[in-house]
Amino acid sequence: MFHLTETEPTRFDWRFRLFGTSVRVHPLFWILPLLLAGDARGAWRVLFWVAVVLVSILVHEFGHILAMRLFGDDGYIVLGGYGGLAISPSARHQRYWSNDVFVSAAGPLAGMLFACAIAGFGIQLGGTSHIFFGSIGIPHWYIDFSRVRLTDGNIHARLYLYEAINNLLFVNFYWSLINLLPVYPLDGGQILHACLGHRSGTSGRTRALQISIGVAAGIAALAFVSGQMHLVYMFGFLAAGTVQALYGRQTPCNDG
Repeated sequence: MFHLTETEPTRFDWRFRLFGTSVRVHPLFWILPLLLAGDARGAWRVLFWVAVVLVSILVHEFGHILAMRLFGDDGYIVLGGYGGLAISPSARHQRYWSNDVFVSAAGPLAGMLFACAIAGFGIQLGGTSHIFFGSIGIPHWYIDFSRVRLTDGNIHARLYLYEAINNLLFVNFYWSLINLLPVYPLDGGQILHACLGHRSGTSGRTRALQISIGVAAGIAALAFVSGQMHLVYMFGFLAAGTVQALYGRQTPCNDG
């Protein structure tokens, strides 16, 4: 898993172009939002959640693509069982470490800007903005609509809208912050890898992987104590992959 590669195409892939960029959605991608749906009940709620995850990942990957274009590069997007990848065949933006850092940061930044826009829309609808810290220390952002009076005939539609707003905030704010953690191959791990590699060469890149293992193991432990098993699996898996990379079984690569 650690060496993120493009999922092989199949005849069941959904292909389309968006803003001049080729997008390919592998059938395995749909498993991810369904697994993350958790205790969502009702077909409409599950469909809304799948749409939220799809849109949010596309926003994230287009952040990478737009940053690539600033440096004269371009790429395409593949969504698979791991989430999304913005892939540049030429990897021209990686010629300079600072460009690589900017491209890596652009995905989470796009998600956070989108979250701000969504929150602003929710506040315009009468909601109240709240931020609280979760059990592993990562802040959550949500809009409280409990004081909004529902007087029209579209009560169910409004409730679905409120739920969609908070789901979008969860994915684009909370998971963008998760993505910035210095854990390889998350974007934060890519940034750390580029910075330490530029400063100290091979020893710096090795140090980046060692930091990644420590942070991933620590978060997995915190998540286990708080009962968030999906984070235990995720960061345990990332820690194991980084150990594998550190001992040279796989060569780390930038997913753009």
